[in-house]
Amino acid sequence: MTFQIILRRLGSLPELFDINTELYIMVYIFLQERYDPEPDPNSICTQQLVFNLALLKKECYIICDGVCGLENSYNNDEHIIHVPTKHHNLFSKAAVGEKIQIILSRLSILPIWPIRFPQKVKNYIKFIESLIKEKRLPLDEITFISVYRSSEMVEIGYRIKKKYPMCKWIIYNLDGLDSNVKFKFKKWFQYKETCWQICKYKLADKIFQMQAHKELYINSTFKKFIDKTVFTDYPLLVKNNNENMSGKKNIECLYCGSFYKNLREPFYMLEWFDVLSHDMRIYLNIYTRNDFVEYIDNKVKIFNGLLKRFDYVSADEMNRIIMQNTLLISIGNTDSPMIPSKLFVYMSSCKPIIHFYYNNKDSCLPYLEKYPYSLLLNMNDSMDTNLNKTKLFINNLYFLSEYDYHEVFEMLAQRLLRCTPLYTVKKIIEI
Repeated sequence: MTFQIILRRLGSLPELFDINTELYIMVYIFLQERYDPEPDPNSICTQQLVFNLALLKKECYIICDGVCGLENSYNNDEHIIHVPTKHHNLFSKAAVGEKIQIILSRLSILPIWPIRFPQKVKNYIKFIESLIKEKRLPLDEITFISVYRSSEMVEIGYRIKKKYPMCKWIIYNLDGLDSNVKFKFKKWFQYKETCWQICKYKLADKIFQMQAHKELYINSTFKKFIDKTVFTDYPLLVKNNNENMSGKKNIECLYCGSFYKNLREPFYMLEWFDVLSHDMRIYLNIYTRNDFVEYIDNKVKIFNGLLKRFDYVSADEMNRIIMQNTLLISIGNTDSPMIPSKLFVYMSSCKPIIHFYYNNKDSCLPYLEKYPYSLLLNMNDSMDTNLNKTKLFINNLYFLSEYDYHEVFEMLAQRLLRCTPLYTVKKIIEI
């Protein structure tokens, strides 16, 4: 997608901020390894920032992995620079010989942890320097934004900043403070990564952290960097351009996302739906794959058309489907600080959301408590209690009739201002 197409799709600049674009001539270079052609959840956030910078007529480039074998799927936008990168198989899916190579490779990089692919760092720097030379970009007008994770993207930004101190450099951290290591000796890996982070943070011009991680951050060793830290939020509250279909006669519920054993399971939701469907005409559409698919498919057979399961669809198609359903269903994790991007897609629709949660530490609660059209159901409460809350919620929904989506979204964007991409973009431009 070219930047010209992005500008046409986005339309005029929302009047959330007073930004004088004539005062800024910066070039923004994002370091985001899995941006294209198969974006990861962090890349979805980066895309929104890029789109909104384009809306403000800022020049942006994205340096990302160009995974060998996927060349035909690359976006042909000249602003997306693909660095040739070898495809790495998951350890669980590798052959015996490959597993031995992976183990030896991991042992060899222990002294430089958390960097896992040192050659990638060198390759990225080579491509960045070529871009600067080819486009004749003034070094003092460049802002580099390292999206963390991965560690390599931060290491690249660090080395560029060290070599060219006149550039601006932002570390953009979406994933919290934990090292994400799930195996033995986790404390050692966490210590190594923390020491590495401190070294990088010292050189960064700004560190962007998510509001959800603020309390942990200011009570950690990183509090020494509070003066250069900006607390933003996930920039995913975006107006949906699909047609609103809220006036349907039937009540159709939608759940989209994965289930995981011991983390996020479908049992309570399906029991709730089973009992509720005996009292009112209600439908449930589930878009999922992986864990519990066979279990859900067996349930589909006994619900007489009230329950349906589908495989995943594209993001654009899912946005259209979301706007066609009456109620959106969300399930929190048992124990995880991660916030699913799906939550912001849900809220962007301005549709009523029913959220099931296990405990008060659910990472989605602080957002949904600010969202005026949500029903929060604690799965530790009795089923009768939650069913009564559900019926009252549905009976009181003016969303079941026509409403002005654009007016409601603008109100919501003011209430959840930090979650709009323009909020983060403003903070970036201020630097």
